[in-house]
Amino acid sequence: MGNIRHGCISRCPKLELIAICDSSPDFYIHAKSDILFCKDYKELLGVRPDVVFVCTPNLFMSEIVCFFSILRPTRSRPN
Repeated sequence: MGNIRHGCISRCPKLELIAICDSSPDFYIHAKSDILFCKDYKELLGVRPDVVFVCTPNLFMSEIVCFFSILRPTRSRPN
């Protein structure tokens, strides 16, 4: 799932991948050095991304989405 989302980001020139959170140590071996890597999504607290792709099993998704929605509340749409 994460690889699919990474492909979406790569195809859009206005997006920049700045951080990845993954519990798999194998993932870090193949990672680029200019991207922030962490094993716990709460480590991204200081990053405050504009967009977050949550690529986890559904069991964990609501906790993570709630965490990031508190950091950056939904803004109302312009008229």
